Amino acid sequence: MKKNLLYALLTICLGSTLLISGCSLIQPTAEATALPPVTSNGNILAEGRVVPRDSAVLAFPIAGEVESIAVSKGSEVKAGDVLVQLGRTEQAQAAITTAKLEQIAAQQAVDKLERLAEVARSQAQQVLAVAEKALIEAQKVYDDLDTQDFRDELDTRTIDLQTAKDDLEDAQIEFDKYKDLDPDNATRKNAETALDNAKADYQQAVYDHDLLQNQLDQATAVLYLAKANVAEASRAYEARSDGPDAEEGALVQARLENADAQLAAAEIALENYTLKAPFDGRVMDDKSLFVGEWLSPFQPILILADLSEWYVETKDLNELDVVNIKVGQKVEIIPDAMDDLTLIGSVEWINETYTEKSGDVVYTVRIRLDEADSSLRWGMTVQINFIKE
Repeated sequence: MKKNLLYALLTICLGSTLLISGCSLIQPTAEATALPPVTSNGNILAEGRVVPRDSAVLAFPIAGEVESIAVSKGSEVKAGDVLVQLGRTEQAQAAITTAKLEQIAAQQAVDKLERLAEVARSQAQQVLAVAEKALIEAQKVYDDLDTQDFRDELDTRTIDLQTAKDDLEDAQIEFDKYKDLDPDNATRKNAETALDNAKADYQQAVYDHDLLQNQLDQATAVLYLAKANVAEASRAYEARSDGPDAEEGALVQARLENADAQLAAAEIALENYTLKAPFDGRVMDDKSLFVGEWLSPFQPILILADLSEWYVETKDLNELDVVNIKVGQKVEIIPDAMDDLTLIGSVEWINETYTEKSGDVVYTVRIRLDEADSSLRWGMTVQINFIKE
């Protein structure tokens, strides 16, 4: 492509009457910049690289010591094959055992709740019946007590209490008039006796009033409690009418789901000790891995590639050119190392996200070769001609 670009530029310059001012090729530039894709004869030209169908740099997500290595550079593997195994998995195995025990216990709780659902319903029904009976009795006690005669008597006791209080206050005022006299003074003694009697009458009035009021308060409290018990017992019974209690069921089910999640997490943690091939391919590099080596998390140890098909990727297409390219469009590929070889391919996908390159917005395009050549190698640079439809 570099030859073609230079040829195109020379042609433009030689055909211009403003050769020196408009297209000087001999004046040095301050900084070399990447050439954008060129449109020739309506086709879009770009540069790209040969890439395999799939590739991956493999690593463990955890730290650990290499226990065994099943592959080496050049090994052909299938998806799911074990490549490298880390040792010291005892803690991960113990976590799985613990998670399985909790899963069994949680499942037993679910099963027990469902198995005893009818028993629980019958018990709830019995509790409701007892609560309803208690309510009936409490209501009767309250109704027997809360009569008009009782209310009249309570009103009378309330009036008597107020009268006794007033009499006590009057007696206190009367005594205060003579309290400084000689204790043996007859007037003072009479006033003191009247005060003592008023105190006794007041205390008796308080007792008589509070006794009746307390009876009514107790009967009211028992009635309210009985009503609350019936409401709660009724809720519990209704909750079990179609099976286990919904709240209890949700709790034991949540426990089981948590146990399942814990077990799954423990199994994944154990799987992290084993590196498997994510796809069919060839080990391109083993990073000189050896048994006993201590690996850090995400330390690259193997490079795997699927060489069954070759593709070309270009990252040079700007926003003006990419809109003129479509999936399925035919493409001509010329490797820089083999300029006498022309390969045909088609656009497989166009990346929907962009990157910035030298200030331009560019997009990656992947091209699938219809037929490959045995001389192709990963990373070779190629010229790409997007054929105009």
